[in-house]
Amino acid sequence: SRLRLNHARKHSLARLRERIAQAEHYAAGFRSDAVKLPVVPPGADAVYSRFPLFVDGKQKLLAAAAAANLEIADWFATPVHPLAGEELKLVHYIPGSCPRAELAARSIVSLPLLGKVTRSFQDDVIALINWHVAA
Repeated sequence: SRLRLNHARKHSLARLRERIAQAEHYAAGFRSDAVKLPVVPPGADAVYSRFPLFVDGKQKLLAAAAAANLEIADWFATPVHPLAGEELKLVHYIPGSCPRAELAARSIVSLPLLGKVTRSFQDDVIALINWHVAA
């Protein structure tokens, strides 16, 4: 019915606004030397399912997040995610053939949006990542 459609549209717009606000809060909280944020071309809008960022020391950060019970995901672990190791041969991937993808896989993590994400959770994640870089 038209009423349900209008309700669904309003709900979707509210969720969209919340995703954008959460992404903006993450982006504003990181020290400039702590992370490399995603680049959004001028005139474009980005709406993320998860908030991606690039960090140095990805594995140490993931371990610190797990110890602190904070969700930070290892989004793409290899250039041909989820394939790794010997599985890469199945798609004829040659290590070193995509250096930018390999660099990205070594440094990209993602942060949750919506759902259980509160401002307090975001502030804790931001503090952990900023601390991680300073350590």
